[in-house]
Amino acid sequence: MLANKACPDILTEDNMMTEEMCTMVLAHGDNLNMTEGMCNMVVTHGDNLTEAPMRIVTEAPVRIVTVAHVSNLTEAPVSNLTEAPVSNLTEARISNLTQDTRPTLTEAHIGQCQSKPRLTKADMGQRHTKIISAWLNLIHFIST
Repeated sequence: MLANKACPDILTEDNMMTEEMCTMVLAHGDNLNMTEGMCNMVVTHGDNLTEAPMRIVTEAPVRIVTVAHVSNLTEAPVSNLTEAPVSNLTEARISNLTQDTRPTLTEAHIGQCQSKPRLTKADMGQRHTKIISAWLNLIHFIST
């Protein structure tokens, strides 16, 4: 772990900074806007720090970040998001979306579709004969 490498034994022997305090500084470095390099400097030059300032640095800001801000984020905005807009979407809009707006085919429509004349083989034969005779007439006209 970072704390074991960065915290020298001298600090724990002098009682200027305990290993637990050092671990807190390293673990909560992001919340305190401290980089790993700054953390190492604090640990290395720990003789200049007493227990009181270290407690202020590690305990107070971390409590503010985790308790107050996080509870504000999870309680107020999330409950507003989940209760109001989602209920509006599920009840009103989804019922509109699920209702079928397509026209339904009635028996009259289906009857009209079935009553249309269909081409028989005889009709198809007459059609082919007309097309072939038209081509033959065109060829005869061009060749003369």
